[in-house]
Parts: sequence; structure tokens; C-alpha cells
Amino acid sequence: MSTIKMKMDEYSPQVSFDKHSSRLNISGRSVQENPEPWYAELLEKILEEISNNNISSIRFLLDYFNTASAKQLYRLLQNILKSSNSMEIIWAYEPDDEDMKEAGEDFQGMLEATFQFEEAK
Repeated sequence: MSTIKMKMDEYSPQVSFDKHSSRLNISGRSVQENPEPWYAELLEKILEEISNNNISSIRFLLDYFNTASAKQLYRLLQNILKSSNSMEIIWAYEPDDEDMKEAGEDFQGMLEATFQFEEAK
């Protein structure tokens, strides 16, 4: 089983894979000026793991993303959901961050998918 790991920096979220739970975690902030290459690399890695049945859920815990990143997040989610109809998408948010909760609800509605929503602990 390969490992998906991308370090967080001031512009990009952290990506880590927990092989024990088969969960991919994406956390932090996404404010790249041109996020398409970063998200394309991430999508390629995720699709490879999905094809090997290594990922069963993806948990997002983002504290902020810009408009350019929102477009890439939408494409990422769209491609993941096309590749796996059993993928669990978990949208986590800080208890006082209503905007981030609403962003997850917006993605859920646009993608006509079912997300699990949870307050971060």
C-alpha cells in the first residue's frame, strides 16, 4: 500500500493517509494562487488508491480556502465521487465556524451527494 502524504505550508493543506482506518485526511488552509497543479497531483494519488481499494473515507477539516481552491475542491470531490460510489466524505468544521459548515453543505448540494458533517474536536 502506498502512502499519500503532502506537507502543509502557508498556502496548501496537509494531506495524510491513515492506513489503519483507510481514511485520507485533508486539513488546514488552501490559498494557492494557482491551485490546479497541486490538486491535480492530489487527485492522481487519490484515484490510484481508490482503484486499489485502499481508501474508504476522506475527511476534510479546512479552516479557509480561496475561490480558486474552491473550484479545485469541487473538481476533486466530483472526480472522487465518480470513481467510487461508496466513498464516505466527512466534512469537519470548528464548532464556531458556520461559514465552513455552509461551504460543505454547498458542495454536498452541488454534487448531489451525501456528506457526513462533524464538529472538530
